[in-house]
Amino acid sequence: MTPFRSRATRLRRTAVAFSGLALAAWALAAPGPAPAGSGAATPAAESAPSMDRYLVEPEYRDLVATLVKEHGFDRAQLEGWFRDAKLIPRIPKIFDRPAEAKPYAEYRTLFISPKVRRLGASYLKENRPMLDRVEADTGVAATTVAAIMGIETKFGNVKPGYRAFDALNSAFALYPRRRAFFRKELIEYMLLCREEGTDPFAFNSSYAGALGMPQFMPSSFRAYAVDFDGDGRRDIWSSQADVAGSIANYLKVHGWEPGGPLRAEVLLNEPQARRFDRGHKVRFPLRRLTGAGIQAPAFLGMDPDASVSVVSYEDTGRTRYFVIFNNFRAIMRYNTSVNYALVAAELDDYFRGLS
Repeated sequence: MTPFRSRATRLRRTAVAFSGLALAAWALAAPGPAPAGSGAATPAAESAPSMDRYLVEPEYRDLVATLVKEHGFDRAQLEGWFRDAKLIPRIPKIFDRPAEAKPYAEYRTLFISPKVRRLGASYLKENRPMLDRVEADTGVAATTVAAIMGIETKFGNVKPGYRAFDALNSAFALYPRRRAFFRKELIEYMLLCREEGTDPFAFNSSYAGALGMPQFMPSSFRAYAVDFDGDGRRDIWSSQADVAGSIANYLKVHGWEPGGPLRAEVLLNEPQARRFDRGHKVRFPLRRLTGAGIQAPAFLGMDPDASVSVVSYEDTGRTRYFVIFNNFRAIMRYNTSVNYALVAAELDDYFRGLS
């Protein structure tokens, strides 16, 4: 079996990543979603406008023209699909209150709980042979895969409540700030449905149009989802092998270093904090930290020129400082929030401690 020779690699080697959208489990089902399942009804409309008034707008005429001229779709069929789509006015409101904007101490409680730890322990035990194969093929630790699955859908226990086409189309129509992004994702979604031989209304998703247990945007599905179980399908909804393989493939493509650390907690005095606590975007070589007397076990054996950053958060009246490494940044390509990657690292630590 060659699990990572997916159609994604043949069709497209680059794709739009999550671009900072909060796609984790808390927002899969906003208040009042329909039951999960293919073709489930859209959540109740809040005086939802008709699509007829949007289809005459320039952005829709341009979108339809692109799908027809560049991708070979039938215009009448496209217009029929768009007319049948339901606009969901609550979606822009969700975008404007992302969980990732919360303080870390509050954010982590959304994802780290005794239940998630129990589910993760069971997942690792029940899927160990498959996860060992994923780790051997990608270098991505099974515990990291488990951490991301725990955050995204609590190992499949949080179900999506929107039809994906409705969610993506609502974001395109009703959220001008991210219209270019969702235009691209709508096109990717239409191509994905054609490739998979699926009706556009068959897939359910998060409020942002993220799909399956890994919560891949359509572009990420096309680029990084893999058929790890070898059955000819990239089933990120129900195949544990495809889900784990796809998450690991995403991290591998985005620079995962096998065996590398995620982050290391360090103690900084006030002058060191002023000098180094500059956030994840400010990078410098590790030797600048060690040269200033800052040490951690994770530094042993590392390249002194390794690129690192320092991030911090307030925790019960004190500031905690963490040096973040390349694998932490790979997780931030999955979701660009530092909070998200810190939760993933914390869950990863817990799952590693089980073995």
